[in-house]
Amino acid sequence: MTNLKKIFATVSTAVVMTSMLTPAAFAMTNNNVSVVSTISDTAENTNLGTLLLKEDSDFADDMKEGKSFTITLPSGIKLDDKTAANMVKFKDLTTGKSIAGDANTVSVSGDYTVTVTLPAEDAGNFEYANQQAIYFTPNIKVDGFDGGDIEATVDGMESGVTSGKYVLGRVATGDKTNASVVKVETIGDSGKEVGGIIRVEERYAGSLGSVPQVGGADQLLFKIKLPSNFNWVTENNQSNGDGTNTTSVSGIAGYKGGNLNISKLEADDNELSVYGTIAYAPGQDRGIFEIHPVISADSDAKFGDVEASVDGKAADIDGADLVIAKYADYSGQVKAVDNAKDVIAGSFDQELAKINIKEDVAGAFVDGRKIRVDFPSWAKVTKATFTKGGANATASAPSGTDSYYEFTYNKPGSGKAEFEIKFEVSAKANASGDIKATVSGKAGATGEAVLGKAITPATITADAKEVRVGVKDQPLSDIYVTETKDGAISDENGSNELVLALPDDVQWSSTPTVEVVEGNLDIDSDNISKSGNKVTIPVKSSSTKPSKIKISGGKVDLNRMVPEGNIELDLKGSAVAENNKSGATLAAGEFDQSTASSAVVARVVTPAPAEQQRTAIFKIGDTKLNLGGVESTMDVAPYIKNDRTYLPVRFVAQAVGVSESNIMFNADSQSVVIIKGDRVVKMTINSPMMTVNGVTIQMDTVPEIVEPGRVMLPVGWVAQALGISAKWDGATQTVTLN
Repeated sequence: MTNLKKIFATVSTAVVMTSMLTPAAFAMTNNNVSVVSTISDTAENTNLGTLLLKEDSDFADDMKEGKSFTITLPSGIKLDDKTAANMVKFKDLTTGKSIAGDANTVSVSGDYTVTVTLPAEDAGNFEYANQQAIYFTPNIKVDGFDGGDIEATVDGMESGVTSGKYVLGRVATGDKTNASVVKVETIGDSGKEVGGIIRVEERYAGSLGSVPQVGGADQLLFKIKLPSNFNWVTENNQSNGDGTNTTSVSGIAGYKGGNLNISKLEADDNELSVYGTIAYAPGQDRGIFEIHPVISADSDAKFGDVEASVDGKAADIDGADLVIAKYADYSGQVKAVDNAKDVIAGSFDQELAKINIKEDVAGAFVDGRKIRVDFPSWAKVTKATFTKGGANATASAPSGTDSYYEFTYNKPGSGKAEFEIKFEVSAKANASGDIKATVSGKAGATGEAVLGKAITPATITADAKEVRVGVKDQPLSDIYVTETKDGAISDENGSNELVLALPDDVQWSSTPTVEVVEGNLDIDSDNISKSGNKVTIPVKSSSTKPSKIKISGGKVDLNRMVPEGNIELDLKGSAVAENNKSGATLAAGEFDQSTASSAVVARVVTPAPAEQQRTAIFKIGDTKLNLGGVESTMDVAPYIKNDRTYLPVRFVAQAVGVSESNIMFNADSQSVVIIKGDRVVKMTINSPMMTVNGVTIQMDTVPEIVEPGRVMLPVGWVAQALGISAKWDGATQTVTLN
């Protein structure tokens, strides 16, 4: 191809593309329709919306004298008034002069098609050089139309008029009215309760027609019936109430003003009769009734939905059943505003989802009384911020030492009281599970909402190795500390640390190897240390990805005081138990809990004396003792106190083979001595000091005496003293000793 041919081809393509993409090149009109009305499926002599065909102001000479176009109505929508002057109008938008259609410009073909021919110019008044507009307003009757949109089809032909389809009206079928409720209100039993506004709307203008007086008296237009034990509130049977103190009925849209006259409301307990007249004028808008209900509830009315049944009479309103209110007890709603938030156990100032406390009915809460929000005992409230309703609450900042928050309710001047509160809490280091807020108090607000979920910051896992008492440098399996969430192991203040703690009678032989094998937790590998039963791991920086720490090469020394059974390794330290108490007394948000997680890392398998080789099962609250499958009865039952399981020391000793003569109680010194094999155990009532073979051990609790004079001690110390293993089953509430 030559350069000249290439240039010609490029220019030709550009011309074609321009003609395709630029509608203005065809000199078309901008078309739109005025108000689209809904009419009856039997309407006659009724005007549809006006179709305006307006010349583009930038191309004012596009319409030409003598050019024609057609407008066709759909089948079943027949032209009723075919008078050209009533149907079509031409207007010069520059001069403002208009010309009515006539026999020369408008012709009708059958019942559906109109052909419009552009009129001759009238110099100085109607000139095609000016911007022109054509108005088409068909007068029709409905004859066999199925209902729905009435769509007119314009074929512009060569007239410069834009072709297309345009909705000029709609035909309604079925019911004459639509009934609805603007808003379902919650009501109580104050005597004058405002229900939701009932709207009864005509499907098309004049669907209810006219309702004149009969014999000089207004007619019964419609009735509305409430459920049993609910009553209408009216004043002197008048209709001019304001919708707050008495029921009122009014008209809007086509029924505003004189077209609707409501003269009388008759209330017969739960039935309301509405009297008046309706005057429909052709061309008016669709009419709407609005009923503003004011009702009262009897003492035996049922709580729940209040349904109003609308029954048309002279007004020929279609029947409807509408829920206008919810009858509620004088109480409140309690809910979480957002999804429950994750709370890292062992950390201060963890944010919860906001709680919303709201009256069901205005006045439900008692002015001047307390509203209290309780949390689990392992979650202390450190901060409370009102994001809504603070002006109606008298409160002080939480102390941080309590697991609840309360404030005094001050009744608002009007409307329902509503509070929204954002809490921050500190959760105990080993806590897990839902953080449920329970609302109570003398103000009358009640309910529950889950605002958070406590997550243990990290878990510790290992395969248990078999070890023996009195042996040094016994190897452990690899131990893993796994974060449950990124950032859960804290680097607060840059001085936090993890501590791996064994029982007191088990010592680390040497410092194990510690390394981060997953995630990006940063630990100070150069300063990992061990002291006795503890290994300390400094944390330099928190993670942004959940991390895993591997502890390998660990070895332990066991002295001869370690009983048979499991050896647990505790995960402690400020990195996972930041809120462990730092002073002699608990400060804000602090707990006496240093362990976040534990795992069995070893199992003592030193053979026990033959006299101990049997199983005893104790059950909380039950005096029966199962010993080797044989039941016997004790004179005292095990119990739980301060989250510890207390067992009778004498029965435990006997159950594991200690003879009666080897259990000795000294009333003067309030002490008990138990001899089991080569063990001599002594403990004193109300003293935390216990001796085993002359070695003093300090317990974190004390023995106590209960009726009929039995010494009770938490099972952990009983097991350690006698060199036995104990297993707790929470599901069955039993302790098994071996």
